[in-house]
Amino acid sequence: MVPHTSPQSSRRVRILYVDPDRETAAATADALEATQEITVTTVTRASDALGRLADGEFDCLVTDAELPGRDGVELLEAVRNRWPEIPTVVLARSPRRELVRRARAAGATDVLRKADGENIEQLTSRLVSIVDGTGSGIVPIDEDAEDALPTAGGSCLFDGDLRAIDASELFADLYGTEPDALVGKRWAKLFPTDRGTGATDAVRETVRRRGSAVDDALGERANGRLVPVQRSVTAVEPGTYLCRLLDLTGTDRRTAPLERTLRRQRGIGDDHDRPRTSCRGLRALSETLQDAGTIREASRRAVDVVADLEGVAAAAIYLYDDHEDALRRTARAGTFGDRDGPEPAPTLEAGAIWQAFVDREATSVAELGPEPSAAGSTGDARGVVFPLGEHGAVLAAIDGRPARADGELTVAAALVRTALDRRERERRLTVRDEAIDAQAVRLDRLEALADLDRRIDSAIDAAGSRADLETMTCDRLVGHERITFAWLGAYDEVGETIEPRAWAGAERSYLNSVAIDLTAPTDDQEPTAAAVRTGAPQSLERLLSDDRPGRWRREAARRGYRSVVSVPIDSDALQYGGLTVYADRHDAFGAAERRALAAIGNRLGRALHTLELAHAQLETTEIVELEFRLRGTEPSFVRWAAATDGRIALEGAFARSDGSIRGLFTVEGVAVDRVLELASRAPETNGTTFVTERDGTGLFACLFTPDSIVSRLLEYGAVARSLESDPDGATLVVELPGDADVRRLVDGITTTYPGATLVRRQHGDRRPRTRFEFLVAVEQQLTDRQYEVLRTAYASGYFETPRESSGVEVAAMLDIAQPTFNHHLHAAQRKLLAILFAHGYRRASGGEGSTT
Repeated sequence: MVPHTSPQSSRRVRILYVDPDRETAAATADALEATQEITVTTVTRASDALGRLADGEFDCLVTDAELPGRDGVELLEAVRNRWPEIPTVVLARSPRRELVRRARAAGATDVLRKADGENIEQLTSRLVSIVDGTGSGIVPIDEDAEDALPTAGGSCLFDGDLRAIDASELFADLYGTEPDALVGKRWAKLFPTDRGTGATDAVRETVRRRGSAVDDALGERANGRLVPVQRSVTAVEPGTYLCRLLDLTGTDRRTAPLERTLRRQRGIGDDHDRPRTSCRGLRALSETLQDAGTIREASRRAVDVVADLEGVAAAAIYLYDDHEDALRRTARAGTFGDRDGPEPAPTLEAGAIWQAFVDREATSVAELGPEPSAAGSTGDARGVVFPLGEHGAVLAAIDGRPARADGELTVAAALVRTALDRRERERRLTVRDEAIDAQAVRLDRLEALADLDRRIDSAIDAAGSRADLETMTCDRLVGHERITFAWLGAYDEVGETIEPRAWAGAERSYLNSVAIDLTAPTDDQEPTAAAVRTGAPQSLERLLSDDRPGRWRREAARRGYRSVVSVPIDSDALQYGGLTVYADRHDAFGAAERRALAAIGNRLGRALHTLELAHAQLETTEIVELEFRLRGTEPSFVRWAAATDGRIALEGAFARSDGSIRGLFTVEGVAVDRVLELASRAPETNGTTFVTERDGTGLFACLFTPDSIVSRLLEYGAVARSLESDPDGATLVVELPGDADVRRLVDGITTTYPGATLVRRQHGDRRPRTRFEFLVAVEQQLTDRQYEVLRTAYASGYFETPRESSGVEVAAMLDIAQPTFNHHLHAAQRKLLAILFAHGYRRASGGEGSTT
């Protein structure tokens, strides 16, 4: 006969697991071995299982219902014939009613659904309860019993409110239904004798005080019939209860024999002889660990209680430090050995305690020195070590401890590990919640920045002038939750200062209290000046923590500002000024805010450039015209003319949507290849191409770089109306709005180009051509036939895409041939464009010109 090991035995409990699916068996075995002091042996065939049972000792048999050669019930019957005392559990994926009843008749302790990723913990809890000896379901023969023995009635898990959350197949069969139909049922629904009596509270209280509750009751089947049962209830974890049933049908239901049988089966016959102090100590340990806030606090509370258990002189908990790859003592209580003698070291990387943690196996230690070593026998032990899973291990000094009480330390270690697992889960949940909260904050910040970007873009679209854009930008910036005060300043290149132009929010006279000078020492330089000078954003996240002596910092701090970010406003090399925002709290502007503000500064620079160009070219009626004489080697047109004896003239410059400036210029008396060669080496132009040629004069297109004179003029809001170069020098005519700073422009040009001299200054008006004047010019230039052809083609949809009328159809409308229509149409288009651009050119084709 295979002896059944009591849970109070000092050796590990052994389970034989039979399953043809090796992966499933391995997963369940790992779960069982990680939960308790259990060893699981797995085999795949019924014959192998019988051989193992004959060769060794096992405390429980767990078998799959479907096995090669014979099914699990047949194996169960063979085991019952030879080893009737060993608990047996049958597992099935989808148990049929016939299988459940065959298993019951064969003496199965329980029939459970086979574990998957979601219910393996519940399966493990049931198996652990069975192998711990807390209710196998098959009652050993009692000499006093006269009638049939109770049969196994299965098990069911209940939540803290005693609602069913998972029922075994045997349990459901006893109630005449399926397991899923029992989920959610209240305790009193399953046991009608407990209705309205407060029995559920009594069950919970009894389990809390005694560890289990055993009594007789009546269960109500699905058809309304009552079945006598005996219940055994235990708490498998806080808030979860396991109820196992014995079917008392056919028994004499005498109370005394049943109670004696259950005490013998559960190993509680000696409970009355045990010191009540140990029970109180374990209960106190469970209670004190419930509200421990952290793993370290739980460790400190645990050692205080463990050290007070009968026969325990001292206790210590070592937790694993993954950074140091060592066990560190986090709590201790009591005295290890002599007061002045050696005791276990505070940090362990080897020895019996370390090995128990690594192997996840309890062990005894022979001495309690700095690195305790394993004991050769139980009689030599002065201490015992219990692993605490991934957390570490607990050491208890047990010199003189009664052997019968060793189970209390096992329970204590399990309680501590459960508490540490709970604290670790709570810690991970807290970390996850904090990460979720931080992510939500980041998303809120990004959403606020996206909203700010949209509002700035709206301001750019709506602004009709530089002043409008600057004012709207500041207004929208202070609408952001983190910005208390925003201001925008223009760069004065001559004086090298920043002049405030617009602000919004809590300015508090700050701008009147500081001078923003680009020539100031670096330590005393206001952030806006530093941003303009360096061309890079400047930030200070903790203004009060900064030790720089700058006056601006003191003035800002006095006004309640605590963080600041400044960004330059520029477009390529065109510098317009700076944008600065302040917040009334520290660390208000993170990396995302700084990147967004830098992008806003860049967009404002391009927008200001576009506005000033449009203002200078289209909207200004009062103008100032300046004429300069340029000599020397600057700019490029002057150098080219001197090097080639040619004549070079600027024909026009146009700002593009991406902020670049496209130019057209003509060259007279110089070969095309020579012009392209000179342009390729010039820093003022990029991508120069030949466009066309007329009467020895070539037309070229290029992109003007920020170093070009055209770009530099735009920095001052000026437009180059003409630039004509010959070998003797160049004449530059510049047009500015009437309210522009003429002196600043003149100083800038003469400083950049030392050979430049202002030779003429003239004020005047630029009157935009009215629609009537334009129509008069068109009618004067076009013949009647050309005007008729152009108007008919337009009205008939000839210029739409796709065309609504073809050239043949329009010619038919005019009663003329298509070639005649094409001739008149092209002539009308050429004259119309001449009115707009004042010049016509022949496009080159293979070096030869042809009329377009």
